[in-house]
Amino acid sequence: MRRASTAPPAPACYVAVARPRKAWVQAGSLPAARYLVRMSAQALNHGMPALRPGGRALAALGRRTLPVEGPARALLRLPARPVPELDLVLDRVRDDWSTLTEASDRLPVRCPELSLLAVERLAGRFCFVFGDDDPSPLLVLKPAGDPGVVDPELTALHAVAGLGLAPRVLPALPGLAVQEGLPGGPLRVLAPGPPGWTTPYVAAYDQLGPALVRLALTTRAAGRPPGVAHVEVALPHTRGATRHRLAAVQEELAGHDGVVLEHHDLSAQNWLVDHDRLTGLVDWEAAVPDGMPGYDAVHSAVALLEHGVALRSWGQAQVLAEFTRAWHEEPLFASARAWHRACVTAVTGTPGSADALLVAYFASRLARRLHRGGPALLDVATVTAMLDVVAGTPADVG
Repeated sequence: MRRASTAPPAPACYVAVARPRKAWVQAGSLPAARYLVRMSAQALNHGMPALRPGGRALAALGRRTLPVEGPARALLRLPARPVPELDLVLDRVRDDWSTLTEASDRLPVRCPELSLLAVERLAGRFCFVFGDDDPSPLLVLKPAGDPGVVDPELTALHAVAGLGLAPRVLPALPGLAVQEGLPGGPLRVLAPGPPGWTTPYVAAYDQLGPALVRLALTTRAAGRPPGVAHVEVALPHTRGATRHRLAAVQEELAGHDGVVLEHHDLSAQNWLVDHDRLTGLVDWEAAVPDGMPGYDAVHSAVALLEHGVALRSWGQAQVLAEFTRAWHEEPLFASARAWHRACVTAVTGTPGSADALLVAYFASRLARRLHRGGPALLDVATVTAMLDVVAGTPADVG
């Protein structure tokens, strides 16, 4: 029989941190302090630092593996003060521990000594709950959505439950949505280098690719992805061989029938690994239930390259030049195309439409950019040139 926790401890104190984002670290909690330091280092690595003021120095830091233990211990020596609303969060977790463990296969039966890290994000205050000396949080608590409003993330997490691909949704607490924490941390972004610089990503794709195929098999349904219609939007803004290729793609996909749950934001910070083992995909807030087959496989590779460029020196010419060479030569895109094809096959039963859907993905980027969406940091001309490369008409990268 599961046992509830004992009476809560005395009120805690918290160290307030202002940058890189507002956070509160429970005094005396090394797991919470280490986690915040790692989050800050990861933000430098995958946060496109070259675009910020002082970008050259920040990018140099982002390319390095930064120390954790010393900064974490220094953080805990800063003045701390009580934050009663955070104590209330921990009290709620302790009071409902037995209910949470009934829904989880990861949480210990007995409630350990809990500590907390709170981080302010655009969607509100996120709380990470740690137990004992575990380096990863046991629980992640997010602000609950409005009652009666469909939450895309919760819908997606329920759809993939049991695949071992995403956090498990646990019973909600008052005002808070609750998820299991996952071990590991975000995939590290690499800065472009000599030919073959993306080779380390191949092992990561050996983990991600089969997971995306399982996702496709589990969530496939009849339908026409909205991204396919973007080909028609992009078509008038192309020319020459690319326009002819898009017209052929439009005709080839006219009868396409097959959609899949799409994560839609599968960049490095949302792709968790632990010693090269995929532990899950997080932050499904942008999930698309009727997405394009193979979208996540190719989008993850494009994001890795673009974030990698921003670890050196960001510019439209740099992005286009790196993409043009990498698309034809780098193992990263060879793996991405292979798993894109496998996902399309899982949904449609044949790889026949894979090439057309690959072009449609890049056409959708152009269509969304034309309407001020999509890859906001790229000019329309750059996104158009990337489509030219994929469509088979190499762009001028000078």
